Amino acid sequence: MKFIKKCLQFFKRNPSVNYIDDEIDEHNIEDQFQLLENAYIQLHQQSPLENLTTHSLSDIHGNYAVEGHNPWDKSSKYTGALSIEKLEQNYSFDWAVGISNLYQKGEGQIISNFLKVDFVYKDNEHTFKGLVIYKQIDEESMEGFWIEEGIFDVGFERLTLKNKGFQ
Repeated sequence: MKFIKKCLQFFKRNPSVNYIDDEIDEHNIEDQFQLLENAYIQLHQQSPLENLTTHSLSDIHGNYAVEGHNPWDKSSKYTGALSIEKLEQNYSFDWAVGISNLYQKGEGQIISNFLKVDFVYKDNEHTFKGLVIYKQIDEESMEGFWIEEGIFDVGFERLTLKNKGFQ
């Protein structure tokens, strides 16, 4: 019965959201975050966000524990680590996630109270790119939604600060 329900959900739904290729700035960042969250809710019937209050982002460099799940199924979970380093104007992001410690690299910036990151990773034959937008939940955690080019559903990721590292 559960399998049939999943099949019906899959074939009934339309693509949740297209990859966001437009410029994201202080005028539309909140709308883009909301677009990703709404697409996530459409797919999974609930929002995973723990707190509706957005805290101001400022000093985000450090090492984070990562917990998330892939767009196609909340049970397709992954964990890993993320290092965020401050550059001159932006931040550099280095992820190692999943059982194979898949390496992903990104560059991002704080826009209003959100953190927008463009990321890339490679397998043996392809390069994939995506976008994640986080909001800070409290002093030590951020939550966000991500999407990849060519995938029309939205994943979720939670970051928890482990330490500030050396900066």
